[in-house]
Amino acid sequence: MDIKIDKRVARVEFLEQNGDLMKIRVDKKIYEVDVVMVEDMVYSLLFEGLSYNIEMIQGAKPYKYSVNTLYNSYQVEVLDQANKLKLGKTLDYHGDADHIITPMPAKIVKILVKEGETVKKGQVLIIVSAMKMEIEHKSPKDCKIKKIKVKEEETVNVNDVLIELT
Repeated sequence: MDIKIDKRVARVEFLEQNGDLMKIRVDKKIYEVDVVMVEDMVYSLLFEGLSYNIEMIQGAKPYKYSVNTLYNSYQVEVLDQANKLKLGKTLDYHGDADHIITPMPAKIVKILVKEGETVKKGQVLIIVSAMKMEIEHKSPKDCKIKKIKVKEEETVNVNDVLIELT
């Protein structure tokens, strides 16, 4: 996803999550950060032995925030598909014509289809939970479910194939 921080735009990818420890890529650099939610929209981050407290304040639009640290304040805007997530909508599609993938580490909440089932374009196939949000993944086309590669309650990593389509 692309995130605008004041006047800078950064490409941010969630690579892996193991408990509170998150591995993220910002542009081309990889960071390992220990993230704990202290209370709603307040986080404690440990990075390279230093502790940072971050407060996020919802802006006028659901994908805009003021992010405050002890000494600085930043205006942040989530620029792409994550806008839909913040708005509580669904992802139209992630993957290629024959696969549904997850764009970030997630937990499988509900699988709504079975192998061999015929589905319609736009039909919700699977619901995952990531970053404290539930995300619905829809079919990109009229097709059949070839293989379901995950189970409910399973944790998946970025770009894992969740469902194969025919």
